[in-house]
Amino acid sequence: MGRNKSLVLFIPLFLLAFVLQGLLILADCKGTATGTAVAFSRAYFMADPAMADLLCDEVLGDEEESSVDLYVQKVASEARHRGVPVGYIRHQLEHIHTQTLHQDEASAEIHLTAKKRVCINPVFAWVAKLFFLGETQEVEAVLHLVNQEGQWKVCGAPYDLGVGI
Repeated sequence: MGRNKSLVLFIPLFLLAFVLQGLLILADCKGTATGTAVAFSRAYFMADPAMADLLCDEVLGDEEESSVDLYVQKVASEARHRGVPVGYIRHQLEHIHTQTLHQDEASAEIHLTAKKRVCINPVFAWVAKLFFLGETQEVEAVLHLVNQEGQWKVCGAPYDLGVGI
């Protein structure tokens, strides 16, 4: 009898935990200013064209010559100039820390610090971390975000995107 009693208590608790986990996942999927700042920073240092989805219209420019396309071309050109694959120019971010300096319904300022490391191959990155190989560089920026149509977008000149290209 005692075993059935604990099972009767366990099933509702399990279902409650399952529903709560689903609600937390849905809440986390809602874009936040901090999440957008981190996602943009990761895409920027990987020279991922998908970063365009995280930029406000002001920074994107026109479709024919967007600042993102120019930046990705610049990274590829730098790699060719050095005689290395593009992977040697891309960086992954580690130890990302953010601090919200200001946020209201329409805008936000996020201070981001991280360490960047050349991202060649995930296995090489793991070995480099394991044996403390490879050089890391500090990244620090204040990202300005605006809320466009219910989604946070990075604005201004993040990491000097579009400046001097």
